Amino acid sequence: MDSLRWLVISGLDEAFKASAYAWETLSDPLTAKSGDPRAAPLSRAYNTDETFWELIAREEYRSRRFNIAMQGVQTLQTDVVLNAYDWKDLLAGSVIVDVGGGVGTWSLVLAREFPDFEFVVQDLSVVIQDAEK
Repeated sequence: MDSLRWLVISGLDEAFKASAYAWETLSDPLTAKSGDPRAAPLSRAYNTDETFWELIAREEYRSRRFNIAMQGVQTLQTDVVLNAYDWKDLLAGSVIVDVGGGVGTWSLVLAREFPDFEFVVQDLSVVIQDAEK
């Protein structure tokens, strides 16, 4: 699948729908200054009290689409992770833990460049199951 295509589709679905409710959310005294992710515009758009992560975990097609879309982000910004840190200063055998790493997109970029490192990708179990597919 073309990951850039799915990046656009994901944006047109969840992100654009949620943005249509941004004003209502920000002008509502109950949600304007809330730090609760369940009070986000997305919750209004989908009439749910779920967070984004709960929503996509519940609906497999959204989860799969999001994971593919994140691969699209990587194709647009490969150099970002390579230049974010002086990776070459780490010793061979160093363990890099990618917390919230999705399907391992960024870890794969680093692993190709630094094959002597070990990588651990941590994420929600539903995401890891998708990565294993």
